[in-house]
Amino acid sequence: MRETISSITGAAVLILSFAGGPALESKDICAVAFTDGQGIAMVAAPQGWECDTKSPRAHDVHAFFYPGGAPRTATTTFMYVKTVPKMGYASLAELVSKEVEDRKAASPDLEVATGDPVATVSGHQQALVRHYSSARSGSYESAAYLEAREAYVVIVLSAKSEAAEKEAQQFFLESVRS
Repeated sequence: MRETISSITGAAVLILSFAGGPALESKDICAVAFTDGQGIAMVAAPQGWECDTKSPRAHDVHAFFYPGGAPRTATTTFMYVKTVPKMGYASLAELVSKEVEDRKAASPDLEVATGDPVATVSGHQQALVRHYSSARSGSYESAAYLEAREAYVVIVLSAKSEAAEKEAQQFFLESVRS
């Protein structure tokens, strides 16, 4: 088993590689690990999705997840995971409120809907969910906001059409629950 960990602003990218015998191929499982006060928690790429942890660093993102079988640059749907330092925010709710405010200022036609909270697999917390859409810019996103010990974690599903975003919701929820 090969394990790679690199520290990035309150999170670490963890790539586990399981090598099987001659009948099994190597399988990489990508996750962004962070502490949540109860121990280590991870945000994992959905089953069947690829993980890129190298190129996102230029965008202050820890990992990109995208559907398998196509190059990341060719996909119209992808997810990314980022952390936001807790400094300057009294709570997770305040971060979400500020992000909604900033997004609306940048895109006045933006529609925002509150999604149902999503429980993590550990059961220790629920992610706050917001759905953002702008028909004018062709942007459709769902964002889940979680609190870790030293930072907030944001998981974003982004798509170029409303249909593609709805189709990928199950994969988004899989990553949020992980």
